[in-house]
Amino acid sequence: MDSSISLQTFALSPLRAAVAERQRAQPQDKGAGAANLINALEPRHSRLAKGFDVGKPYLVKVRGIKDLVNVAVATQIFMVHKLSTETTDILYVPFPSYDSVAVYYCEANERVNGKYLLFNRFTGEVSVSDSFTNDSKYVLIPIIEVVEQEILPKEFLERYQRRRKKAKRRQSA
Repeated sequence: MDSSISLQTFALSPLRAAVAERQRAQPQDKGAGAANLINALEPRHSRLAKGFDVGKPYLVKVRGIKDLVNVAVATQIFMVHKLSTETTDILYVPFPSYDSVAVYYCEANERVNGKYLLFNRFTGEVSVSDSFTNDSKYVLIPIIEVVEQEILPKEFLERYQRRRKKAKRRQSA
């Protein structure tokens, strides 16, 4: 192998270097072949973002809204999804994890009425607000109202609905 090629390859990113080596080895492989090679060498998380195969999501239940906000702040995913059911709200934060998605969720004890979760950086308190605030002591996390989703498995939602219906029957009896 020529030393000038090695220096050129060394200066490139690992993905581009692999593509460049492949193209030098097989010069007839242009166009679609190079694109297929790039797709094969891409990191798995970027392929997942483009809609490739995704495994079953990992469901992680946290104690409450404060813990969920801590997860959102730590992962720097400043968005909380809210799925309303007949009896309560399910708040969740999806987080890409290797070949799947980790979904951190909590069941709110009462209805969450508001458009933003405010996390006070100094005290660690979490509050719900209807209005946007421009105060630097708060981390503002919008609450996204989910109408339709495919992240939480249907089995989870069905099990959740059955659990709530059984609880209602016990209360009425």
